[in-house]
Amino acid sequence: MLDLTTLLSLNKKPNFADIDLPVLRELFYKELYPYTFEFILSTGETITLKFDLNKFCHLVGIEKTAKQQRTLRGRQLKDYKGM
Repeated sequence: MLDLTTLLSLNKKPNFADIDLPVLRELFYKELYPYTFEFILSTGETITLKFDLNKFCHLVGIEKTAKQQRTLRGRQLKDYKGM
């Protein structure tokens, strides 16, 4: 499994199986959540992107992954929908 330092130093896309959820969470809290990203398009339009704490589960697709598990039902599944 990759740790955060190794993940950030990669020059190519990592293999999904080499990253676990705690490392993704650490990446989110240290590298995405604290910052606001602004992109200026060639049209002059500006897009502002901010990663909110309650959106982490959506960013990494936790709910979608949990829905694919046949052992999770009803009330258990709601625990994977975010804050």
